[in-house]
This record gives sequence, C-alpha cells and structure tokens, in this order.
Amino acid sequence: MKLSYKFVGFLFWNWGGGYTYGFELWHGGTRTFVDIQGQAGVAGAYGNDQSRQNQWVYDHFEYIYFPHITP
Repeated sequence: MKLSYKFVGFLFWNWGGGYTYGFELWHGGTRTFVDIQGQAGVAGAYGNDQSRQNQWVYDHFEYIYFPHITP
C-alpha cells in the first residue's frame, strides 16, 4: 500500500467591510476539518472586524492522505 498526498487550499480576499466564512472537509463519512467564522447577516468574523479591507484574510492548506493499493 502506498500513501498519496493531496491538498486543498482556501484563500479569501476581503473587498469590503466585515466578512464571514465557513467550510468543512469530509472524507469517508468523517469530518476531517472545519473552520467557521462569523454568521452571514448577523455578525462578521473575528468580532465583526472591519479593519481588514482589501487584503487576504484567510490562507489555509489542508493535506489529505489517500491510500492506494499498488500492484
């Protein structure tokens, strides 16, 4: 058996005032990663932070391991 390494990346750019985000990664029926900040229409991320306009507000890469059977 050989492990194959893959990754998924999330980069968020904030154009205006407050922002929110939320996502989950699932593999084989198991949640492997979750990150949620703020609630859309209610309160922005990180205490409704309005100071981070026109810049990257999130940069995360999550590595995922997939087993492969090799002959």
